Amino acid sequence: MKKILSLERLTRLRDLLKVKKLQGYILATEDEHFNEYVGVADRRCEFISGFTGSSCSIIVTLDKAALWTDGRYQLQGTNELDDNWSLFRNDLIESPTKAKWIVSSTPPGSSIGYDDANGAIIHYHPVEGQDAPITNKSIYLVDSGGQYLTGTTDVTRTIHLNEPTLEEKNCYTAVLKAHISLSMQIFPSNTPGSRLDVLSRRIMWQYRGNYAHGTGHGVGAFLNVHEGPIGLSGSRLNMYSRMGITEPGLQENMVVTIEPGYYWTDRFGIRLENVVFIVPVKTVDFDFNNMNTNNTLMTMHNSFQFASDNTDCTKWLTFEPVTLVPFQRKFININMLSMNELNWLNNYHNIIRKVLCQRIYQEVNINLSIDNENLDQQSILSNMSMLSSSRQRCLQWIINQTEILS
Repeated sequence: MKKILSLERLTRLRDLLKVKKLQGYILATEDEHFNEYVGVADRRCEFISGFTGSSCSIIVTLDKAALWTDGRYQLQGTNELDDNWSLFRNDLIESPTKAKWIVSSTPPGSSIGYDDANGAIIHYHPVEGQDAPITNKSIYLVDSGGQYLTGTTDVTRTIHLNEPTLEEKNCYTAVLKAHISLSMQIFPSNTPGSRLDVLSRRIMWQYRGNYAHGTGHGVGAFLNVHEGPIGLSGSRLNMYSRMGITEPGLQENMVVTIEPGYYWTDRFGIRLENVVFIVPVKTVDFDFNNMNTNNTLMTMHNSFQFASDNTDCTKWLTFEPVTLVPFQRKFININMLSMNELNWLNNYHNIIRKVLCQRIYQEVNINLSIDNENLDQQSILSNMSMLSSSRQRCLQWIINQTEILS
């Protein structure tokens, strides 16, 4: 990977610092509008360093330059920064804070300037000359989303363009188990998201795996796709502690993502992401544990529950999926799934089939009557001849990908 030679640009900046009688300068990847993804004209961090990730902070002194980013971009930073830079990861205890680094890197009484226009590679974008071709042996990670008047989407699926090996299936299924584990969870209202992060990680840890990003983030409504202050990340606790404030808890009607992953350097990356809605347990519409109970989501419920205490006003919450995209069947090793996980997956696919097939027919003004407990292929295909060829292909793909796994 070609790195820009940053010494000339750093030298020009340092010459300006001397003119302004400054001993350091701070830059960040935000613009004056607080956009999450800044325009080309505002990519000052990229210009000075060559780092193209969407999140970082930079400090340049008269003889040093350092860049801080999170685990998503650690490998990318290693590949893109030249020898004039020190790279630090925000969420590692051994990484110095920016304040401590400034104190140790500048003389006492120094003046530091700030850019007042700014307030596996996990987030990858192709760069000419560095991109890789897609072949019939590729594992393809698609992180997609869009802004709509009714909200913002963020969905990631990983697909295999041929037949995955057993090792690849096992990696994919471990990530799927981590996704399901948190998706099924019931938790009391106002639980900090940092406490739920481990529910996905514990599955990965059992297979000696991990991922260098949070398990989920808040989602804006026609706003930033990564929106605070809520999230499902253990590192957020450290961030709030440093700021001296209490982490806000998760509450009903909040929207977050669930997106565990696994990244094998120079081999492949797997991430499975859904947008989910936080809802009271009693009012959820679907049961991912039992496909024969009128589609009421009970998630982690067992037949036993503690008796209600009249003094206990706890509101119990869970996650309802907003994203309706199947997980690739051929990528799943069903022998690794527990019965609860398999039931969740089959019921999730059952819901996808029901909702999307009805939507396809509604687009051509056909009301499809589907029995909630019997979404058989014949009932869906009975009016297929009335659809266009493209809708027929879409319908057939949905049916194939949502068949019951057993």
